[in-house]
Amino acid sequence: GELSSKSKEEAQEHQVDFLRNFQSRLEVIASDVEELKRSVEKPDFQYMAKKSLIAAGRMESGEKRKLLASLLGDRLNTKTDFGEIVYNEALETVAKLTDRQIKMLALQCDIGSVSQKNIPTWDQYNAGKKTLLAHVLPLNFQQSDLQHISYSGCGSVSPFETGLVQTIKAKYGNLFLKPIAPDEPLFAEIKASAVFGLFYEKNGNLRFGASKVWFEEIIRQSKGIDTALVGKIIPLYDTKGMNEDEALETIKTECFMGPELIDAWNTKQLKHLSLTSVGMIIGVSVIEEVTQLRIGKDDWLGLTTVKANS
Repeated sequence: GELSSKSKEEAQEHQVDFLRNFQSRLEVIASDVEELKRSVEKPDFQYMAKKSLIAAGRMESGEKRKLLASLLGDRLNTKTDFGEIVYNEALETVAKLTDRQIKMLALQCDIGSVSQKNIPTWDQYNAGKKTLLAHVLPLNFQQSDLQHISYSGCGSVSPFETGLVQTIKAKYGNLFLKPIAPDEPLFAEIKASAVFGLFYEKNGNLRFGASKVWFEEIIRQSKGIDTALVGKIIPLYDTKGMNEDEALETIKTECFMGPELIDAWNTKQLKHLSLTSVGMIIGVSVIEEVTQLRIGKDDWLGLTTVKANS
């Protein structure tokens, strides 16, 4: 039967909101206008655009309509067959998810998959994560949410876990190294050396400002570095490492909304969720919308924060 006049009016308002958001997304991603026009005229995109417009009319959530518009814009901009398939699936999946489940995907993607380059301190780590964490946390979800994410094709729930410490430490290992105290022999040597630029002082101690990989890479590219001192520093990346409890306490005290993050990831079992390419691209779209960062997604796996939108 026909929709009531009130329902039609509301659906039309939702669609106008969706189209407005879609236009805004195009203004961000458009680089080659002619290429964009050719992409718009393709039958597959026309089909997905029509389906998305219909879906938007039914969506009560403004956040979901904005997400749908963002995904459609990125679908238009993708250059690979695989990318088109993933975006098509994501566009059809958004309507099957709640706002809370979408936030779960964004958090899992941001902490688990997105990497920021060269993060020396917790302050800089928080600068890149704070906006997103404030948007999604605290995150009160149930086991049924995890099961539904799996059912929707956005992820899988495994008996195996990827703990929060392990996840963050893998990318930002220097944030979990114990400091070098003033009474330790290397303290004075480092402060008097050119390598001091890869450290920073906090509470009178020296903190590691680079991960082991980053440290070694910079040393290889530098000239006139005291190789003997470097030889003494490298082993510290192993001997200064925090244990699990110490690292978890560091997240709790140093990370923005650390206790809430620990609760969502470890206590509420987000650590058992692995995302599919569809779940990941939905998560990335939320991150980009909330933080105004652009995420490099060419390899679909190693996601890297590349720049802020201007």
